[in-house]
Amino acid sequence: MEMLATHFVAVLPDDTFTGMMVCALATGKWLIHVNFIYDSFRCKKFLQEYLYEWLKHPKILEIDTTSVEVAKAAVFWHLELDALSAKFPFEGKQIVLIMKRKYRQYYQMIFKTLKAKPVTYDPRTPGSCCTADYCFVDMKIIERVKLRFFARHNVPVFPYQYILVFLLKRGQVEDEYKYLLQDCKKYAKDTMFLLNDTY
Repeated sequence: MEMLATHFVAVLPDDTFTGMMVCALATGKWLIHVNFIYDSFRCKKFLQEYLYEWLKHPKILEIDTTSVEVAKAAVFWHLELDALSAKFPFEGKQIVLIMKRKYRQYYQMIFKTLKAKPVTYDPRTPGSCCTADYCFVDMKIIERVKLRFFARHNVPVFPYQYILVFLLKRGQVEDEYKYLLQDCKKYAKDTMFLLNDTY
């Protein structure tokens, strides 16, 4: 249902650990505070959303810097995806998702909405993943992942939280290599700092 929604009403914009926030940013939904509901109800009509964007809330700077980043990113993606020639983040990319089933199904729906191509990883027959553009992994099950396979095929592997980083940085992550979980030829070796070197 989140994919079909047009608005994300948040009590606070700092809930960055849910798939819903990732979905809201990636699909360009209005990120608005709860006063939008109260005021619209009082006026018996929907009011102008831009007046209730979290970025314009007078107390946004008092919450925390992450909330400010989320609010800025929400405005950016909303405007970006409103443009005529807009492309969704990760559009056309092949994405491998290695995480527990319930999370994987949710993120698969998100990536399908973004016109990306989620690929199923099966360690017994991993061949379908050799041409992937990204692999996102749940760190709780990292020991099940054959990182050597992805390194051999030059597929960058990131913790799945990197998806949110990508969205907050508006698709321009200059220090992308810092989030890598294994070596990858796409990134300069003299700047590598791997989060995981046990592959």
